[in-house]
This record gives sequence, C-alpha cells and structure tokens, in this order.
Amino acid sequence: MKKPSKPGDPWADTRARIIGLGERSVRKSHYPVLQKRLRDLERFRLLLEQTAEAILVAEVGEWRIVDANQSAEKHLFLTREELLSRDLRSLLPDPLRVFLDPEMGRQDDPQAPVRGDFIRGDGSIFHAEVNAHYGELDSNRFLVLTARDISAQLRAESALREAKEEAEYANMAKSRFLANVSHELRTPLNAVIGFAEMIESCLYGPLGDERYGDYARDIQDSGRHLLQLITDLLDLSRIEVGAFDLNEEAIDLAELTASAIKLVEGYAGRARIAIENCVDAEAPKLYADPLRIKQALINLLMNGVKFNRDGGAVRVSVSEVEDGGIAVEVSDTGIGIRHDVIPHILEPFGRSDDPLIRSHEGAGLGLHLVKNLVEVHGGEIRIESDPGIGTRIRLRFPEHRVIRNRDA
Repeated sequence: MKKPSKPGDPWADTRARIIGLGERSVRKSHYPVLQKRLRDLERFRLLLEQTAEAILVAEVGEWRIVDANQSAEKHLFLTREELLSRDLRSLLPDPLRVFLDPEMGRQDDPQAPVRGDFIRGDGSIFHAEVNAHYGELDSNRFLVLTARDISAQLRAESALREAKEEAEYANMAKSRFLANVSHELRTPLNAVIGFAEMIESCLYGPLGDERYGDYARDIQDSGRHLLQLITDLLDLSRIEVGAFDLNEEAIDLAELTASAIKLVEGYAGRARIAIENCVDAEAPKLYADPLRIKQALINLLMNGVKFNRDGGAVRVSVSEVEDGGIAVEVSDTGIGIRHDVIPHILEPFGRSDDPLIRSHEGAGLGLHLVKNLVEVHGGEIRIESDPGIGTRIRLRFPEHRVIRNRDA
C-alpha cells in the first residue's frame, strides 16, 4: 500500500522523483540526499540564468526544446513557454544544422564554434557564435546549444574592413598623385639642369665672374639630387599601384656592376672613397630587369660612399647562397648603423637618428626603394652593420632567377 506524503510537504513525491526514488513516499532517511540534490539543482539553475549566453536544451531525434534560460528569451524574443513548444530546427539556419548530428557526441574534442543567424520570434536576426554538446540524462539524449551574441563583434569587423578599404583607396590615390606630379616635374627640371650645364661650360662666351660657374654647378647638383628624388618617388608609386613592369633578360652581373661603378666613380673620387669590383667575370647570370638591378646597385654604392670615412672603401661582390640562389653584396668601411635602427631605415622616409647620418642629405627613400626593387624580383634584402666598423647589404635572389650556364 502506498504511504501518504509527509503532512505539510505537498512536494515530497515530486522531490522524490527528482532524486530517483520513483513513486515511493520520502522516508526521513532520504531527506539529506534530497536536500543536497535540490541545492545542486538550484545552483545549476542560478548559474544557467545568470550567464549572458543563450542556452537551449533539446531532445535528440524529435528536437523539441525542453529547457531555455532567460538569455535565450532575451535574445530570441520568445518567452520560455513559447520556446518550450518549439522545434529547435525552426530556429536554426543552415550553418547551424551541423549540430543536429548525434555522432558529434562521440568526438574527443569539442567542435569549434560555428557562426550562424538565429531567427527571432519577430522574424529579425540574432547573430551568434554557437557551441554544441551532447549529453545523456535518465537514458535520454539531449543537445545543449550555447549561443554567444556577436553583433558588436560583427559591427567592429565591418568597420575595420571599411577603414581598411578607405585606407587602401587613399593610398592608391596618393600613389597616383605622386606618379602624375613626379612625371610633370621631371620635364622642367631636366631643362633647369641642361641650362645650368650650358652656363657652366660658357657655351656662348665667358661669364665675367668665376662665381657664376660655381653657382651653375650648385644648380646642377641640386637639380640632379631633386631629379633622383622625383625618380624614386615615381618608381615607388608605380610599385604601390601595381603598374611596375619588369623588362627581364639574362644579366651579366660583372658587366652591370662595372657600369654602375662607372656612374658613381666621380662622386666617390671627390669623397676620396675607393670602390672595389670583386665580381668574378664567370659569375652566373641573373634573369632580371637590368635597369632596376642597376638602379638598386647604384643606390647602394651611393650610400656606401656617402656614409663612409675619408680614405674608406666600398666593395661589390657576388656569391651563391645555400638555397641555390645568388646574392649581390655591397659592403663598406663607413660609420655603420645601430641594429635597432635597421628595420626603420627600410621604411619609406626612414632615417637614422645618428647625427653623423643626419648630417648627410637624403629623404630616406633609397633603401626602401632598393627593398621594393628586389622584392618585385622575388628576392629579399639583408643588412648587417656594426657602428664604427661598416655595413654589409646583401640582395638575395631566388634560384629560379639564376642562370648558371652562361651560354644559355
């Protein structure tokens, strides 16, 4: 005969079922276990309701929602009663249907979160990142979905994309402007340099005062310096907008080095700097744009002379590297560069804060341009330097640009 519930305790049978005592009435000896179970359930429910993530629990197979927390009500615009009458599948978009696979519960590691848009009660969208877990209770299998609101994150990502696109557009506009302005400046500047040369040479008669000749030389030097700066800006802007074409051919590095040295010999002679050409005549050829490689080499030679000491030297050599590529190296006995400054001087307009370097003219574009010219050939630039000892710069080119058969 079934014993009546304890007087004054109408929930005894319900609580007994919760703790697994079936339909039996609760004995006094069961109360400690019952109280512990209820406290555990209350703590679990408190934890469930306090979390900011929406949590839905559904039966596997029928996919009927059997439990939901307050955050689920808030995010999905549905009351708990409305949620408990729903089929979970009616709320899930296609990306989240992957969680409706019970085999997921057999995986050792939890599946990575999946992004998806829940359909709210009013038809609007709830952007969420969802985790899933399969579990068993009383021989029944359940799916627990935890959905984190990522609306703010998506807005931030969208704003970041827009800002990046605007920055790229502004950079392209800047590069186009520099390319157009640089082109327009070159023509009148060449005229200034040409007329200064005519004045210095006294083409139409004597000047009357030798100081005019000095002024004409100053005009030429300043004009050539400005022309080189404009040329560098034009090349950098072309590289940035992707309008930089390479006219590639097999280059004899010994001949190209000799030609580059010839162009800077006068400048080196006035500075009393010796230039040593150590490139072997039998060195492998390089498949590249000769004009651009020569341009890079001249920039390095000019830097080697400019930042050197009276009576110093600049040395050019070519060597094969361990990965099968080839390296063109320019080293000098100059003032050197601090190690922490090396990354900075490779940036556009980057210059060292060393007073000895600051005392020399230059916009800080030379090494940045060299870096870009080498990289468009698939190579890289490496700099080693010791203050007071000198600098060694290596332009490394990949193996597929090396032609070892010089007759090819």
